[in-house]
Amino acid sequence: MAKKKLILDFDPGLDDISASLMLFNNCDKVSVELLTVSGGNVDIKYSLNNALLLAEKFCPYQVEVAAGANSPLDGTERINAGDVHGETGIGSTLKIKKPKKKALTIAADEALFEKLNLSKQKLCILAIGPLTNVALLLRKHPEIRKKIGAIVCMGGAIDGEGNYTPYAEYNFLWDADAAKEVIESGVKFILCPIEIAHRTPITKRELSRFYTSDERGKLLKAMFENASDPNIRFGFAFHDSCAAAFVIKPSLFTCQKCNIEIVVNKKKKEHAQTFCHYNKKGKNYVIYPKNNGKLKKFILENTFKG
Repeated sequence: MAKKKLILDFDPGLDDISASLMLFNNCDKVSVELLTVSGGNVDIKYSLNNALLLAEKFCPYQVEVAAGANSPLDGTERINAGDVHGETGIGSTLKIKKPKKKALTIAADEALFEKLNLSKQKLCILAIGPLTNVALLLRKHPEIRKKIGAIVCMGGAIDGEGNYTPYAEYNFLWDADAAKEVIESGVKFILCPIEIAHRTPITKRELSRFYTSDERGKLLKAMFENASDPNIRFGFAFHDSCAAAFVIKPSLFTCQKCNIEIVVNKKKKEHAQTFCHYNKKGKNYVIYPKNNGKLKKFILENTFKG
């Protein structure tokens, strides 16, 4: 079976880093062709540093990194999740040396365009941060849509409360305009909503067995030992790892056609609230795990192994 080729667009905080480790651990099944980063969980300078660190230390092959948006499309002030991810996105107890690896000199949206345009096959974009970079790509180069196989996105709260407001999930709230544009772009859009991870939480005790003395173990310990997830009482919701799991092993999930709607009105408390209208003729897709326990087992076995 041929490897799936994808681009990872993310804002590396705790769960983004975990998702990237899962992808790198499954290099026999998926190949990450490019890492593009945005602000989101933390400021872009930390997102970029974390992505370079991951590419340098944990990716078993060479992958390029490009920095992108640090604010939403409308230029308004960005929100921040440093209270969950730490100021740097890797908790607050690990001193990180500056990576030797350098980022590309072009912006993320142009790096996305170049990688897609030069590819002989359609590529999947796994978008697990705000959708600003992808929206900028589609604004500037609408013709590139034909080179995108699918956009698999972690975002939105469909069947429950948001994780930042009672209505909104963080990535979509960070840039609701970008989310709306990408959802309605005509590109195959597959949504992994946050409630999947809320139903498959991983406890601190389960994580602690991976706190080994090597670089990976030290990183995981720094990330999770003293961190807390305000939405999960005894552990963490690995939102982004759920989306990565779908890309690696889609048979773990059901995939339903629907039309996804997002509220874009900053004057309303429902701003960035997401609705899924199930329809066999729908233009979008939403995924749910067939078995929560099997998904959790897959995440544990594939994210944290050395």
